[in-house]
Amino acid sequence: MMYLQLEGATIEELRAQAILALDLRIQTAPQGEAKVAELKDEDPYEAERKQRVTQGIAEIETMRGVGSQFQAEVEQEVAKAEPSITEVAGTIEAEPRKLDLESVKEAFSQYSQKFGVAAAQEDGPKLLGRIFGEGVVNRIRDVPVDDQLKLGRVIAAVEGALMTNEFKRAVVQ
Repeated sequence: MMYLQLEGATIEELRAQAILALDLRIQTAPQGEAKVAELKDEDPYEAERKQRVTQGIAEIETMRGVGSQFQAEVEQEVAKAEPSITEVAGTIEAEPRKLDLESVKEAFSQYSQKFGVAAAQEDGPKLLGRIFGEGVVNRIRDVPVDDQLKLGRVIAAVEGALMTNEFKRAVVQ
């Protein structure tokens, strides 16, 4: 920094010193501003980075909210299904019974009593198709009785549809 020398100076000398000081300040101003910005350690992209980080955090929070909502929906569905699972578990017998065509007819009879004969006739082939393949077995009398596992699966499918009303049928009872 330049200081003006006042003692013993004439007005012309003072004026020359002032002009020189002012000229020096004008010339060094851009360098001084750059130095000040450098000393402040300002990053011209810092604001943009902060905005992106804030936006990213907001997006993550939104995703967490969606995930929480989905988890709550799943938990509600599980809570709805738990009584059905408990009911099915309560019907399991200690001694496995020999399944036959009458067991399958009994399961479909319960289905038709609850939802009606027309519903049983329409939903029966769909349930049988899950076990044997679509169009392979369409009627109860065509169910092969030599495979206990498949007979059990047919009965389980019918009882499951009976408890959950998966085809959204009106109850006729």
